[in-house]
Amino acid sequence: MVDEQVKEVIASAIETDEGVKRAIGDNDSLTDDLDFDSVRMMILITLLEEKFDLDIDEGEISGIKTVSEVTTFIERKLEENEK
Repeated sequence: MVDEQVKEVIASAIETDEGVKRAIGDNDSLTDDLDFDSVRMMILITLLEEKFDLDIDEGEISGIKTVSEVTTFIERKLEENEK
């Protein structure tokens, strides 16, 4: 469930001006496959914070390279918040 929500958020962050959304795969590289730069990463962080009601420090997500790593990170943050 979190996996699909993360993919939706990532798709929103890379949505083109024409409103076209790409298919997002678990192993897609944020930078190489999805063309993320520092601005898009900030947008992604903001969207993830809003979607999952989390506080994410930019440093926490700086080492994340793939979509599946984003999902794992969000699942871990959600578990931490439940404690």
